[in-house]
Amino acid sequence: MDSLTLTVVLLCVVVPAFIVLVGWSIIDNQKKKEKRVKAAATQYENALELLKESPDDNDARQEALRLGRRFVKVAQDDKHTLFDEVALMNDLSAIQQTSTKPTELESSNIEQRLLKLDELKSKGLITEDDYQKRKDAILDEI
Repeated sequence: MDSLTLTVVLLCVVVPAFIVLVGWSIIDNQKKKEKRVKAAATQYENALELLKESPDDNDARQEALRLGRRFVKVAQDDKHTLFDEVALMNDLSAIQQTSTKPTELESSNIEQRLLKLDELKSKGLITEDDYQKRKDAILDEI
């Protein structure tokens, strides 16, 4: 085989095959990264849900923070910034502040208010319409 034929074979067969292999490798790596990001996001979201159920649980908060940091790290190729840390803290604080579970004291207070409302209605001091409106307002606080 002369050098011209060898050059043509290299240019027409080997180089394109190499380019295709590199392209497949890049696509495969991107798909693997997408899977890692999705898995990390799911773990973080699950940790946030657990924190919603137990907003005063410091261990749940720490685990959510750890998984949030891992998610950011995976999603941003290890470029974790101060902005990301603030965003994670905001997520955790928002969840803990908006907990839907009333405390025992809140539940007790709501029960007392509903009992007082029933008493006022039974004594004829408020109308049925007023009773329903106030009862709905109290129940909306739960």
